[in-house]
Amino acid sequence: VINQAYASYLIESEGLANLRFAFESGYLNRLSAAASFKQPTLVGILDKALDEIDATRRRELYLKWVFGAKSPAISSTQVRWLAAALITLAALTGVVVLWNRTLRNRVAEVTRRLRGSERRYRAVFKQAHEPQVVHDLAGNIVDANPAALELMGFDELDAIGSNIFVLHADAAAKEEARAALRILTEEGDVAFRARLMTSTGRLLVAEVRASLVKVGDQELVYASIRDQSALIKAE
Repeated sequence: VINQAYASYLIESEGLANLRFAFESGYLNRLSAAASFKQPTLVGILDKALDEIDATRRRELYLKWVFGAKSPAISSTQVRWLAAALITLAALTGVVVLWNRTLRNRVAEVTRRLRGSERRYRAVFKQAHEPQVVHDLAGNIVDANPAALELMGFDELDAIGSNIFVLHADAAAKEEARAALRILTEEGDVAFRARLMTSTGRLLVAEVRASLVKVGDQELVYASIRDQSALIKAE
């Protein structure tokens, strides 16, 4: 049997982690200190020391050493600050969620518009009566409309990936096409007359108008081909 104050002191000072309060003894053990009147100097010192301890400090000492009377681990001020922080966090989370939702909606809308534009472009490109070819700066064909495939005598599988320079009739025609490509990369567009050889061996003279376009990070050449063989023959 031990009083609460001394037990609390032992628990803290000696690190007795396995010491616990089991039950109340059933009688009151008042906390007190005594000094003999035969030692008036000591009594005076004790009285003076006790008088200098204000009520707040007395409360702190009581809560520190008397088991079961400790103040809550979190004060009311801390609770208010914690509540304010949680509310702020919830508000910020709501703003972020709303912003993300708005951003997703905008991305979805832009994506929908881009896909619509792409479908319209593909429709115009595929239905154009004038042969049109798209190739990269190395001359590799990435797309061709049906009119161009018919002119070259290719099907789509044969055309995609093949090189545009193989269509030029001879070495001189190929060099003229490369010179036009150099001008195109510098100025952004070019027009020149080309001598082409189709897959069937037909030789034709065509006016080629090409523009440099950027698709994502890649620069591509958009070229339209107008067969002028009949016109030149008539001249």
